[in-house]
Formats: sequence, C-alpha cells, structure tokens
Amino acid sequence: MADHIHVEINALCEIIRSMAHAGHEALISRLAIHLSNLASQTHWSLLAMELQLHAHRDSAFALSYTSAKFGYHTAFSELIRSIVDSQHLNTPIPVNQAAEGLYALWFGLILQQIPTAAPREDTFLAFLRVALGIAN
Repeated sequence: MADHIHVEINALCEIIRSMAHAGHEALISRLAIHLSNLASQTHWSLLAMELQLHAHRDSAFALSYTSAKFGYHTAFSELIRSIVDSQHLNTPIPVNQAAEGLYALWFGLILQQIPTAAPREDTFLAFLRVALGIAN
C-alpha cells in the first residue's frame, strides 16, 4: 500500500510540475481526471478501508499504520502546497486540512458512489476548487 501511495504521489507531483504554467483550471482539471481514474481502482480504496478498520481493532498495528498514514498526509500537504505556490493561490482553509480532505475523498469516494451521483471527476474538481479558493 505504501509503495502504491508513493507511486501515485510522484505521478501527481509530475502532473503539477508539467502543468505549472498551464493555469490553475487546467491543472486542477488534469488532477481531477487522474484522481478519478485512481478512485475507480476499487481494490486500493477497499484495502485502505480494511487497514483503517484493522488499526481500530489492533493497537499494535495502529501504531505503524498511523505512522504511515501521517507520511501520506504529509506528502499530500506538500502536493497541495506546491499547487498553491505555483499558482499563487490563497487557500480558504489550511493546506494540511485541504490535503486531509483530498486524501479522504480519494479513498472514500468509492464507498459512497451511487448511480445517480455526479461523476467522480466532477466531485474531485469541485473539491479542489473550493479547497484551493478558486471556486467560481
């Protein structure tokens, strides 16, 4: 799981680097598409949920899982920070809260998806717009 998260964080970093001059709307649209594609890979989302549930039941496992999860949240905070800095944005919420929300949405959306819901891409795009302070 940790390897998968780090691979995906690197992919997101590359998107941010490659689109640094494309403007914030193009950047967040590309990120939303990428995150939506990841969320459609249900095995990762379900594994993350299983690990979280196991951490609630097993305090020894929780210690190592919490440490790993902290690393993921830190990496997501750095991603959000790089978007904010490269696009010269002022976020309405602290970067770490935006990162925690994005991480939770990424792994949780699969469990909440209903047939009549908006496409995942639209949900990610809406979240990014609001969290980054660029809602139109």
